[in-house]
Amino acid sequence: MSVLFALVAFVANAGSGIYLTGSMTNWASTAEELAQWEFQNMNDGHYYLIVDEVLPADVEFKVLDKRNGDRWLSINPSNDSQIFGLGDRIQIYENNGNNKLKFIPDGPLMFIFSNVNGDFLKIETADYFYLISGATVWAPDENWRFAYEGEGVYRLVGERVLNQEFKIGGKEWDLSFGANDEKGAIVANDDYMMWKGGSMKNIQLLRPINATEIQLTVRDDAYLHITGETVYPESVYFIAGDNTIELLKSGEEGDYIGEVEFNTLAENGLTAWHIAEGVEEGAYTWGLEADATEESTEGTFVFGGTGAAMTSYTSFTVKFNILSGAYSLTKTSSVADVEAVDVKVIGGAGEIRVEGAAEGVKVFALSGALLSEGETIVKVPAGIYLVSVGSKVVKVAVK
Repeated sequence: MSVLFALVAFVANAGSGIYLTGSMTNWASTAEELAQWEFQNMNDGHYYLIVDEVLPADVEFKVLDKRNGDRWLSINPSNDSQIFGLGDRIQIYENNGNNKLKFIPDGPLMFIFSNVNGDFLKIETADYFYLISGATVWAPDENWRFAYEGEGVYRLVGERVLNQEFKIGGKEWDLSFGANDEKGAIVANDDYMMWKGGSMKNIQLLRPINATEIQLTVRDDAYLHITGETVYPESVYFIAGDNTIELLKSGEEGDYIGEVEFNTLAENGLTAWHIAEGVEEGAYTWGLEADATEESTEGTFVFGGTGAAMTSYTSFTVKFNILSGAYSLTKTSSVADVEAVDVKVIGGAGEIRVEGAAEGVKVFALSGALLSEGETIVKVPAGIYLVSVGSKVVKVAVK
């Protein structure tokens, strides 16, 4: 094997059946010989190949399409202006001379082949991808351009706020990656597999993210990893018809809690409810995929869901996790209910005392803020508090 053939072209073998070959491969022509030179299929008539090694200025090459026999594709050699310049998109044909470059490569290159209304080839530098969103007016912006590091890894470094849906795309949208319907919204510090092709939906954010670094990896699949801190609202809202109750952040990441009281229920004895980040139109919502017909005390909402859950409770504590969508309703107990299980909750002068419980004790403000966990004597100002002991939640007054 020649030294030139040992040049590394990074791309996963995605089975596209389309290859780049030429003087750098000693004009190899079999799939086995050209495994590292196979284009990646974008599933929309576009294909790309990233060549990591710097090609010589006098390299000659063709596109070899082996999907139906061998089609050797190149430009018309009789037209000198058709020699490839950086960024040129030129139609290529069978049974012509070899493709050549009219620029001197000084780094990795991106070869983009398309067979939509003809066969075309374009050559760009490898740092071709951008994060594109409403913040960039849905056009490539140099401030959001990924730097290529090699072996299919791109990186966008620097503090920035992600708070809008987006896609990853090339400077002319000929290559783009979008939402994975099976994965849902993207979150911070997690690997998110994107789907390929221009018809994919925009990627949604489960929460805004203060990002410090965004890594894009294009190998067998395309992944995005956003390093940063998730931005949580101070509160979310339990919404049931005209009843809107604020739930405040609790102790665990993404947890919200609040106390709900109704005066009346619907005629069928059930109340429909969901969660929203705000009460204004267009606020983020969480709900079921379809309206429930039976009540539930726990379950999981989906981001953007419009279906309502049902409850027959009129006085209860709501817990909701904004990341997982998990919710639970705990009926508010009386002090007598708690004492019936050999646990006493006593509101005294400036303190709450829990007797008979060794663990599982939590004290909350009525707003839902967690004040204490695991303590049986808690010093608090005068007021009304919620005390959770196991599965029971009780209100207690402190003087």
